[in-house]
Amino acid sequence: MTNNLSPRWHLPHLPHSLPHFGAASRRVRAVALLVALLTLVIVTTLLHTRFQRILPGPGLGISLPELLMYTGYTVARLAVAYVLSLVIALLAALLVTTSKWAETWLMPVFDILQSVPALAFFPVAVLAFAHLGFVEGSALFILLTGMVWSLLFNIVGAIRAIPRDVQDAARMFGARDLKYVRHVLLPAIFPALVTGSMLAVGAGWNIIIVAEYINFGAQPIVLPGLGSLLDRAASGPAHNTTLFVSALISLVLTIILFNRLVWHRLLVRAERYKFE
Repeated sequence: MTNNLSPRWHLPHLPHSLPHFGAASRRVRAVALLVALLTLVIVTTLLHTRFQRILPGPGLGISLPELLMYTGYTVARLAVAYVLSLVIALLAALLVTTSKWAETWLMPVFDILQSVPALAFFPVAVLAFAHLGFVEGSALFILLTGMVWSLLFNIVGAIRAIPRDVQDAARMFGARDLKYVRHVLLPAIFPALVTGSMLAVGAGWNIIIVAEYINFGAQPIVLPGLGSLLDRAASGPAHNTTLFVSALISLVLTIILFNRLVWHRLLVRAERYKFE
């Protein structure tokens, strides 16, 4: 990466070009609002059911609407964990890139924590949240610990890579505080944010089975979702190959839809905000 800027970042037009990030992302914000509302509805349902639900009986019979419902539970669980990870990553990235003390002391800690397998924290999380009566919290916690690091280190790298002349130009034109965040910081980190988000959600899909099927003492705690459905359908006396294949197809199709409808479009848009 050099300090040569693309036309969108041409310094003489800085105050006019950067605000287009907000206008260009209206559809993205609309989709984000829709996802947030859907997440809120499903999370409210989870709260109402006390965050626990046993899957169908020994035969594991399930209809198509129920399969779609379990898919929705998994997507909502990943969405909530992603939003929490994103908020934590943004706050931590801003802290370590604006405070010398935080950079000196916290970055080594973050580097050590991200190298620890996410499942290492799982037993402690299960015990803590089970005693609190909030079993769903253990699933969200294990998903968060697998997601947050990709977001954090990608955002930190993007902030540090903002060319000095862009920062100087922003200060010269009076872009400070929230104005600087909106017109300079967000466009600058947008490509890294998209890449980090793809890696984070991918990590969430990798551990969703462990997050939704929890062995706590003699009685396993089963959270509704594709992960637990796959686990129950593939093992034990209730082995059901048809249901396993159906749940697997649903999972694969969901991932493909996300890749085509969300990540592919965001990657194309992110090309507009890269330094050349």
